[in-house]
Amino acid sequence: MTFYEPASYSKRIFAALFDVILLLVATNLAVIPVTAFVGLKELGDDPVARIQEGQIPFATLMVLLVMVLITTALMHIYFIWFEVNKGATPGKLLVKLEVISQDGQTLTKRQALLRELARWYLDIPFALLALIAMMSTSKRLRFGDMIAKTQVITRVEKE
Repeated sequence: MTFYEPASYSKRIFAALFDVILLLVATNLAVIPVTAFVGLKELGDDPVARIQEGQIPFATLMVLLVMVLITTALMHIYFIWFEVNKGATPGKLLVKLEVISQDGQTLTKRQALLRELARWYLDIPFALLALIAMMSTSKRLRFGDMIAKTQVITRVEKE
C-alpha cells in the first residue's frame, strides 16, 4: 500500500535549486549567443571600448528585454507543464517528490498555475515569511500550496 508524507525541507530545497540551475543553464545557452551576436554586430570594431564608454545600442537593449521576457515565460511554462504532466519537475523527480492536491488527487492545471504565480510573486519576494509559513504548517505548505490547495509529498511504500 502507498502512503505519503510531507516532503522534507532539504529535498524541497535541493529540487528547487536543481530546477533553477537547469533553467538558468538552458536559457543562458540561448540568450548569450543571440545577445552577443546582435550586440557585437551593433557595437562595431571595438565593442569593449564602446561598452566601457557606456554605449549600449538600443537594439541590444531590446534583444535583452525580449530574451528576459522569453526566459520568464519559459520558466513559468517549465514548472506548470512538468507539474501538470509529470506530477513533479525534474528536480522533484530526482529526489522522489510529487505535487498533489490536498485532497490526494492529481494536480489540476489551475492548481499548477496558482502555485507558479504564487512562487514568483509571493514566495520568492517574501522568502522569509514564506519559510516561516512553511515551517508553521504540519504539511510544510508554502504560500503557493496554501492558495492552490496543493502539497509536495514523498511517496512511502508500506506493507
